[in-house]
Amino acid sequence: MLLLRQCKTTTTKETVLSEESIAQMRAEMHKQVAVYTQDRIYHDINYNSDRIFYTMEKKVFQLPFKRSFTGLYMVPVTVGSRKLRFVLDTGAQISGVRQEILTEINADLLGSKLSISSIGGTKKQMQAYVIEEFSIGPLSLFRFPVISLQAPRLSLTNKGFYLFDGIIGWDILSQLDFEIDDVAKVFKVLENRYSFAYPNMVKALFPLLLVKDEKGNVLKMGLDTGARCGWVNKSRMQEYGYELSENVEMYGYGVHGIEEMSIQLIKRLDLYLYKAHIRLNYVHTGETDIFANLPLDGILGNEIFRNRRIRFINSKEMILLV
Repeated sequence: MLLLRQCKTTTTKETVLSEESIAQMRAEMHKQVAVYTQDRIYHDINYNSDRIFYTMEKKVFQLPFKRSFTGLYMVPVTVGSRKLRFVLDTGAQISGVRQEILTEINADLLGSKLSISSIGGTKKQMQAYVIEEFSIGPLSLFRFPVISLQAPRLSLTNKGFYLFDGIIGWDILSQLDFEIDDVAKVFKVLENRYSFAYPNMVKALFPLLLVKDEKGNVLKMGLDTGARCGWVNKSRMQEYGYELSENVEMYGYGVHGIEEMSIQLIKRLDLYLYKAHIRLNYVHTGETDIFANLPLDGILGNEIFRNRRIRFINSKEMILLV
């Protein structure tokens, strides 16, 4: 299916979400996600967030990143004295570190596990740990909770190597105003000086966006920078009048490894986000039940800002994509 998949993002006039109905929709979304807090995640793994200590030597900084052949954006981080490669993953509610590294640094094991869902709807219990020090450039976190990852290993040689060492999740990224610049290949932490009359984002445990489609519908979408390709909710797309293909068998890769899935396809989907027109061809269906009481129409992947710049202004609940 990836051979058919296409995404093209072009610059267009600004999509302004000024209607009163959209303001009401945002207010209702805020109510629906209010119970999904970071403290709730920490509570689920029996950890008190008051124990976490942050320092940041610079308010503004940037780090180079590399984009892997699997479509992952990886930045350098330091865990203890180890130099590692972590994925920028807004789709992860909590950050994670490869199990082998957690064992090597003698990370403290927490007594509880966290239930994590995949695109195919598979749930798996992930063990939680606490690491003493974790640094992203001048940003340092102490006594920080993470989940254990079984990161994919590529075996082109007898020894093989791991594609990444961990993930920087939304628990960290949501606290920052930042930009992923796929032109200059840098991750930038910014100091925002602007206000926006009509925000297009709802801040929660997962970045939620309001986008318009070519029919004028306002769609509730998530944004997962840890996924190369996005997907949509079958039932929601049928409600909007989109035609779906017959069932197609495919394999997907996510937090639980490789999964076989039965999906359907939408031949074309045109979306408008800020000053970007996003045309997606052959979009597949998948699981979008991130929040039990807030059905999402779909999840956008990092394909939408390939060779472009995307800015997350979390302090103002605004996504800028041109």
